[in-house]
Amino acid sequence: MVSEETGEAVRVIKTAMAGGARASIQREAVVLKELAESAPHLNTPVLLELAADGTWASQSVILGRLSGRKLTHAHINWLLHLPKTEKTTTLDEQGQNIRELIVDNPFMDKRMKQLMNRAVEKIIGPTVTLVLVHGDFAPWNLKIQPGKVIAAIDWEEGNFSGLPLWDLCHFFYMQHYLFRGKTAPVVLLQNNPLVARYLELMEISPDDLAPLVLIYLLQTIADRDSAISEQYRTYLIKQVETTV
Repeated sequence: MVSEETGEAVRVIKTAMAGGARASIQREAVVLKELAESAPHLNTPVLLELAADGTWASQSVILGRLSGRKLTHAHINWLLHLPKTEKTTTLDEQGQNIRELIVDNPFMDKRMKQLMNRAVEKIIGPTVTLVLVHGDFAPWNLKIQPGKVIAAIDWEEGNFSGLPLWDLCHFFYMQHYLFRGKTAPVVLLQNNPLVARYLELMEISPDDLAPLVLIYLLQTIADRDSAISEQYRTYLIKQVETTV
């Protein structure tokens, strides 16, 4: 975006206030560079400058109004246009990966590890294709542009080899956590016709929704490098308890 008054690019500057923030800035810079090359159709922020020490970065402004909390066709269409990779995985392999995250995890006691392992036993299923995921797909990171087109900002948690349905899980679980929703997110996911359309067009069986949801919950809980708060981690653990 260019200012009509000065002719200069209007930019957002992100500054690290702590060590973790510096890592986030550097991680987002890497993601934005890759997005500019591999997915220009997504209309993502453009990385303009990154400090040599990684303490700050600037990026272009994405215009639009913030997305509402309700899932719409615009959200689904955006997710369907995320690039797929040539990589695949099986749900069984994902379950084994989670088991490895649980072993010697300093954040889990014996009871928690038992709960997680019981949940992993429910993760069975076929091969799925890995896709680009935003990682923090939530209304406050999504903007609606003319033509009801979605544009996403804040790509610190972007993953070019992520699982399908991951972003939709985050969309429902994060809002349920923050706004104290009454209906369990997994029920919302199972009963939403837009989610059903996403699964159909991604060639994913409805039977594989529950295992993919469990993978989102367990991996997010077990990931030692996850940027989520301890409060959200605790919330997700309770969600696993009600599922298992």
